Amino acid sequence: MVDEDNGERDRITRRNVVKSAGALGAVGALGSLAGCTGDGGDGDSTTGGDGGASGDGGDGGDSTEDSGDGGGGDTETDSGSMESVTISFWSGDAAESSETRSWFQESMKNYQNKHTNVTVDLQPISYGDMGSKLTSAVQAGNSPDMAQGGTTALQFYFNDKLADHGTFIEGTDGLPDNWTQSNIDAAQYRGNWWAGGSPRHTYTMLGINANMFREAGVSGPEELETWTGFRRAVKKVQEQFPDAWAYEETGTPGDLETYWGQARTSYTDGTDPWFDGNGDEATLKVGETDRTDGMIKNTIDMANTFSSSKSASRGDENMPQLLLTQRAASYTYAVGNAPKYRSVKSDVSFGWDGDIWQGPIPKLDANYGEEFGIDELAGKEGQHGAHAWGLEQQKQVFSGSDNPQEAWNLLNYTNTSADHLAELYATIYPAAPTYEPLSDTIKSEYGDQLSQPLTAMLNAAQEYGPQYNVTGAAWDLKETSQIRWTDINEPISQAIAGKFGPDKAVSTIVDNVNKTMSGS
Repeated sequence: MVDEDNGERDRITRRNVVKSAGALGAVGALGSLAGCTGDGGDGDSTTGGDGGASGDGGDGGDSTEDSGDGGGGDTETDSGSMESVTISFWSGDAAESSETRSWFQESMKNYQNKHTNVTVDLQPISYGDMGSKLTSAVQAGNSPDMAQGGTTALQFYFNDKLADHGTFIEGTDGLPDNWTQSNIDAAQYRGNWWAGGSPRHTYTMLGINANMFREAGVSGPEELETWTGFRRAVKKVQEQFPDAWAYEETGTPGDLETYWGQARTSYTDGTDPWFDGNGDEATLKVGETDRTDGMIKNTIDMANTFSSSKSASRGDENMPQLLLTQRAASYTYAVGNAPKYRSVKSDVSFGWDGDIWQGPIPKLDANYGEEFGIDELAGKEGQHGAHAWGLEQQKQVFSGSDNPQEAWNLLNYTNTSADHLAELYATIYPAAPTYEPLSDTIKSEYGDQLSQPLTAMLNAAQEYGPQYNVTGAAWDLKETSQIRWTDINEPISQAIAGKFGPDKAVSTIVDNVNKTMSGS
């Protein structure tokens, strides 16, 4: 955006933020969710969820070029009033690292320069603390104007503690049409807007040690397009590197978002693998639908065939190190995050001819089930798919705000403005914006500066659209967290650990979900 005083772009740059971050060294990287590597996960206030993109470092070099506005992000107040106001903003993303904190501080100064009647009271609060702090504030009648409250705020919606987000969204140009389907699903509950959207997604992707796959005779990414091709390739790696785990499942219940992404690859067009319908009409597909049951069994079978004895308790945190030390060759919890690999090996290279390659999770092909003994998948085909993180990053305007329109203006700016988000996601905090025009902005402005993992994630999300979605967001069930993390993930993890077989895992999931939904 052009500063009217001097006619020059006033966008912040990564170089300025890095300088500011140095002064915050004593503070250090602020907290993240328990068991995470930075990205606030999709859990609730008790499960916590699990991580994705880390906030430490960046994918590209410095840039001082400006991309302009984010297409509606710089919204002016409807009242036309120039009365001075202060907007309190509790941000989980700002608390992910010292560098993201500095970025947000500079960006809020930038926002204030453009909106001279607004002062932003930014409070970086870790996702691990956000739920309890918000709950206490709301109970005391001291809620912020706007916060990144995630699923904790759904209860505030039920208790009429949030503003009418529908009025804001439907009155803003480009919304919700320019949002990802995943963000649309996550911000609604039974047709009503309980939140104002998330600024970002990360997605479960296939990550491999490309050196190991090449040495095993795998010629290129095209061999990893389908589950048949991928499993044949993994078998080659297993034979070439018998002391390594050719595929490692992150099988602890809190990190089985890998399974959620894999499950989508047996379907097409964004079809939900777990429920037909939603809300009171939701009907469980587990135990009734071959594609769903087959992918549960496939996750267990892949882990039992190729993964370590520790895979049932494996989290995602150490996977970059395992890949770069050739102790593991592949996994499906990769999230487009180059800094995680650079923290292990500073000169790591990306791409098929490099150390690490990332791409979409393989899609189901008609041959797979018959060749590998999973009868439910025989003759079935699907499309690339992924789990998207995007619930815990949802933002809300609170009903107690004295300036709800100004709070919404700031919320929308921090969700859609290229000034605020493009360089942040391209070079500091790798992520895919939920405001879809920004993906093209990032790719066109930063181009070759983007790492192969981030480029692959952006491209896949754009190409496969609704197949890349937040697990459970469209169910419209109050029990979603219980169903995802406990009822589904725990039996799969137990089966990976050898406590029972795949058939028992399916039947246990059915029993668990039915019990939860019946309230017994």
